[in-house]
Amino acid sequence: MDIEIAGLPFSDWETQTLPLLANQPIGTVINTFIRYLFPIAGLVLLAYLIFGGYKYLTSMGDPKKIQESRLNITYAIVGFAILIAAYWVVLVAARVLNIPAINQIFR
Repeated sequence: MDIEIAGLPFSDWETQTLPLLANQPIGTVINTFIRYLFPIAGLVLLAYLIFGGYKYLTSMGDPKKIQESRLNITYAIVGFAILIAAYWVVLVAARVLNIPAINQIFR
């Protein structure tokens, strides 16, 4: 069957893999995962903070909704603090244990 999708023959799709993770040692896979984990977590925290602010603005004076939105904002700020602490723990552990591959992730 000669079907082309996005300019690629369909028969070639079964042999396509993710180039960064194909036949790589587990350390490389973990490094790749960590490289994208912190920025994604930061974006999720920002979205959660904005969501809490939106709920606060649309609470219309309802004390229960105001309390719920304040909790959302508090959780977002605590999550941000945990994210920064985790970032620094990873960096300190990499330097103490002399793992240069992890140090290069955050550059």
